[in-house]
Amino acid sequence: MQRLAQAMTLTLPLFLLRGRAIADGIISGVALLFVLHCLLTGDRSWRQGWCIPAFLFWGVAILSSIMHGTTHAVAEAFALGRFILFCAALESWVFGAPGGPRGRGVAGTRVALWGGGGGFGGAVGMRWLGGSGPKEKRARGTVMGKAIA
Repeated sequence: MQRLAQAMTLTLPLFLLRGRAIADGIISGVALLFVLHCLLTGDRSWRQGWCIPAFLFWGVAILSSIMHGTTHAVAEAFALGRFILFCAALESWVFGAPGGPRGRGVAGTRVALWGGGGGFGGAVGMRWLGGSGPKEKRARGTVMGKAIA
């Protein structure tokens, strides 16, 4: 489970740059894997420090959403917990293992190369590098391509 969570986390920056839906799924998946790990192993060591105020904030968000009265607001407040669990998983389980800091460096390098390639492709109009083609079609390019234009 931990290796799967590490692999999912290493791909997360790429999906955060490309679109939010897959990244949200990865964050939720890692959070669920972390909860499953904690239930199976009985690991409670992560519940200290910043986690306590974060979960208190989550409770306040849920209560205020219930008082607001819409089901959409309540659902969004409950979904907020996945970010807290994801951060706890990163800190104590995913990158807390040996080899974790190297994994963060690999992920950062991948994002830099992918983003830089997309920006270069957008600047010169090469579709295979993430660019959008000729200058008149550049509005549909990548974020890096738009930033360079």
